[in-house]
Amino acid sequence: MLSMNIRGEYVYLRDISFDDLEKILTWYSKVEHFKYATGRDMPVEISDLVSIYEESVKSESEFFAGIYKKKDSEMIGIIKGKLEIQNKRKVFVRMVVIDQQYQRKGYGRETINLGLSYLKNCKNVSEAYLAVIEENVKGRCFWKALGFNMYIRKKKCVKISNKQCNVIIMKKNL
Repeated sequence: MLSMNIRGEYVYLRDISFDDLEKILTWYSKVEHFKYATGRDMPVEISDLVSIYEESVKSESEFFAGIYKKKDSEMIGIIKGKLEIQNKRKVFVRMVVIDQQYQRKGYGRETINLGLSYLKNCKNVSEAYLAVIEENVKGRCFWKALGFNMYIRKKKCVKISNKQCNVIIMKKNL
């Protein structure tokens, strides 16, 4: 796993451990609230989450970090992504989850800025990409506010809640 242990002003990011999976499962279980963030529209079993975790651990180019409040060390979310294997100057942010009670308080913004700054300065990453479901207006606004812009629009390529959805690939130059 690509290690991501970074301290910011209000949050710090720390590599996920096996012991963190039960907490992470609670977010995956809140399907209606986190389906866009996790990409899952059905609850997952702990065995599924263990598989996701093990894949990240085996990969030198993937990161999977918990987001913790610096003040009291409470885990409030997760961030997952991958450096492009062919060109390590690119990163794809695959997932960002912030617990409902901590949303709209700046933790997500600091997490993304902290992570991208680390990848730029320590891993020489120059471009960041992510995918967002087109109907996820809040998500698109969040990423736009962080400097991401539409790169490509893919029609009906993801199925969520038995509905084919359009996906917008967003890009930010670092």
